[in-house]
Amino acid sequence: MVDSSHLYTSLGDQPKQVHFDANKTATTPILQDKQGSNVLRPNIVLATPRQRTDTCFLYFFGLFMVVWLGLAFYMYTTGNVNKKSLTPHDSEGRMCGEIGDDYDFSNKQNLIFFDMVKCISVNSLVNKCETPQVCVETCPVKNFIYSQIEGLPWEKVDKSEIVCIDNKTKNSIKSYGDFLKAIRTNLCSAYLLKSVSLFGRCVPVSFKTKKHETDKVEDVKELVVNHGDKLKLLAGIHKLPSMVETIKENKSFTLQLIEDLWNSYNIILFGFGLSVLIAGIYLNLLKYLGGLIIYISIVTTLLVLLGTAIICFYQCTALTTSTLEQPIPLDINFSNFMDDPDAWKYGSIFFSVIFIIFLFLCLFMKKRIKLAFLMINETSKAVRKIPGVFILPVIPLLMNGLFLMIWVALSFRIPHHGTEMCQIKTYSFGGDFISAETCDCSLAVDIDSECKRTDFKESSAVNWYFQSFNLFCFFWASCFVSAYHDMVLAGAFSVYYWTFNKKENLPKTIVKDSLRRTTKYHLGTVAMGSIMIAFVKFLRATIEVLQKSLKGSKNKFSRFIYTMLRFFFWILEKFLNFLNKNTYVITAIHGTPFYTSAKTAVKLIFKNLVNYQVVDWVTTILLFFGKLSISLISGGMTLYYVTQWEEGSLNDQLNYWLTPVLVVIFGSYYIVDLFFDVYAYGVSALFMSYMVDCEMNDGSDEKPYYMSKKLLKRMKKGHGSEGDDSEKEMVEMSE
Repeated sequence: MVDSSHLYTSLGDQPKQVHFDANKTATTPILQDKQGSNVLRPNIVLATPRQRTDTCFLYFFGLFMVVWLGLAFYMYTTGNVNKKSLTPHDSEGRMCGEIGDDYDFSNKQNLIFFDMVKCISVNSLVNKCETPQVCVETCPVKNFIYSQIEGLPWEKVDKSEIVCIDNKTKNSIKSYGDFLKAIRTNLCSAYLLKSVSLFGRCVPVSFKTKKHETDKVEDVKELVVNHGDKLKLLAGIHKLPSMVETIKENKSFTLQLIEDLWNSYNIILFGFGLSVLIAGIYLNLLKYLGGLIIYISIVTTLLVLLGTAIICFYQCTALTTSTLEQPIPLDINFSNFMDDPDAWKYGSIFFSVIFIIFLFLCLFMKKRIKLAFLMINETSKAVRKIPGVFILPVIPLLMNGLFLMIWVALSFRIPHHGTEMCQIKTYSFGGDFISAETCDCSLAVDIDSECKRTDFKESSAVNWYFQSFNLFCFFWASCFVSAYHDMVLAGAFSVYYWTFNKKENLPKTIVKDSLRRTTKYHLGTVAMGSIMIAFVKFLRATIEVLQKSLKGSKNKFSRFIYTMLRFFFWILEKFLNFLNKNTYVITAIHGTPFYTSAKTAVKLIFKNLVNYQVVDWVTTILLFFGKLSISLISGGMTLYYVTQWEEGSLNDQLNYWLTPVLVVIFGSYYIVDLFFDVYAYGVSALFMSYMVDCEMNDGSDEKPYYMSKKLLKRMKKGHGSEGDDSEKEMVEMSE
């Protein structure tokens, strides 16, 4: 076994820079046992005896997860869950698309609102509009107003255009006069708008300015102009044209995005697939070409920025000199903005400034970039030997997705949990909501009763505690999975570094063994590191909620304090993430608990602060160039696909052609970032192992360095010392 205790005893209180003594080199990497037989240097990660670390935090984590899942089970099994969900249901509490004790709506899956004037905002669609609501089979396919059928024989009226609260009421209408009476008593709708189903709710179609769209605002205006003067039943009917105009010009941005995402999901998936393909090629090339690919990424990013600036400048010049048509044929919806020369001018200035900043950063950081290249090359060797590390990001991706679904589901369930609240609602002659009286919910079972289910109530304090606990558990579970991923990566890269003869003695199941060690011995350390970050995240979220409650407040001092607290906890979270990642490396090497590993990591970092920060920052910047170039290439291909498509196809279906482009750019960046984080963490783990190597060993025959020849040569060159032939022989087997 390897005694690593001297690592901690050698870490004095006074920081000292790691030095390289060229005279302390070994002529052979082989030790001899008492009988004189040659033995290789052992791998200290594999040889270190381990015990379970920080187990109490693992027990706490397990307890919290059990309670969290128990809370989810309780919320989903108590009471009538369906009525407390977002499933659409009519004014009488009957769920659309469901079969109840006294109704069968299995073929009526959409909810229609009698007076859409009261339902302009999307929020009102979720929280119920104060207007009668009915489940229907399909949403209206054209605009309708009641006075259109005035004078027609009732038997010739298209009954499909009439919507009433139930078929019994609809069948009882025998004349136009009966229809008017039903409208006055809120039994039938006075008008309908052409609608589409969105989450089971009929919302007006988007009046897009597309050349193939036939339903326009003027259609609704004509209805009101021709028939609205006769309509005295609905006080807000003359607001209808302005409401539709609002839907056309200022409709919910969320709805527009949903439409664009739905219409362009195929091109978005294509963009994501393209980014994965490019990232795979990039990573494989990075294994063998290393620095060259980084240089290509830098040049590509600079060229893209410069090219974008030139295109913006060209567009600005063309629009300034020509007012007839847009020189680049992009069929877009916000033409006023895109035809503005100033918009292109500011875009050209912005991208030019970014280009200049990146260019100067690359020039001034040339020497330090070479240092990062060395670490990336070492990491490239490691991932070439252990390609299984690129499978690990799938674990946090899937688990965090699961935890997110649990959190979102509970967040919606908790406010709807509690005792049913029923009311008798009163409407005016014009259909406006007047008042509501609380009634016994047992009366709501009778379909003819005026007592209707309206909401669910629960103690606000209890709901607040549930929501807080739900949020904290989500943060802890998410941070735990991410920390587990980091610990496994730390173990895999540490085993690679501390294998002396990497050509012959490198284990074949490094990732599998690291998973086993982490799961068996270090889940407690993972739980301890993750709970600190989860707690800070929870405090940040709480402060943000409190700060939003002060929105509009004139108390500038309180707003300043909240802003400073948010900034402080943001810095604290970044520091804890930085500390934990390095702590996990020490734990992976020596099997020590969190506190001991953190103390060792901090001392090592302070002794080599400048070098560590240079390697970390430059590596982050260089990998950022790689991620940015891949996402921009994917976004550029998507942009070409959208803007060069045939007339009347994809581009004509979009509110904003930028929607799929931006989704692909940011989505590709996130996907690529998952795998590039493996490289970034590999660089940090190998550099931390290098610092431990310098503390434990001195290059002598008894304590030769584990680092590679190129790394040792570069580091000594940076410290002004030269190696000799014996040194090369000493590290040759570690290559």
